[in-house]
Amino acid sequence: PEHLPTEIPSLKDIRSEVALARATLEARAPGIVCGHGDLKPSNVLEHRGDVRLIDFELGGPNYRGFDWMKLFRRPEGFQEEDLRHFLASYAACGEEPCSLQQLDSLVEETKAFEPLTWLEAFIFFLALIPYKPTELKKWQGLAQHRWQMYQQTRHKLITS
Repeated sequence: PEHLPTEIPSLKDIRSEVALARATLEARAPGIVCGHGDLKPSNVLEHRGDVRLIDFELGGPNYRGFDWMKLFRRPEGFQEEDLRHFLASYAACGEEPCSLQQLDSLVEETKAFEPLTWLEAFIFFLALIPYKPTELKKWQGLAQHRWQMYQQTRHKLITS
């Protein structure tokens, strides 16, 4: 706790926020799949016209929207048109029906995970502090940024 950035809440408040986010998410009952676990642009390769995913060590049961949003999440935001195209293509590859209404539902499900991708990264950087204390300022700065991004996107999951 003594190495936490001063601009973030206490551990007690962080635990409360995580519990609220979890309860809110579970109430939505989003889809669970055998997910990649670390779906991000650097783990997606194009080879001879085919798309390949790499780096599956975090794979397993997970919320599909979480995986999808990790691919699109950026501090500057993302283009919803790109997300819609990706989700429609994903559904087509899985031979799932995907009406406009179903696509809208997938988009909303995915967007609700944006704050959670920032919250996960925030906790990850906080957890690194005791293991790599020589880079304390770096981890604190990254944690602080991810917390700010979580706060900016929190409304997409938790409505007051």
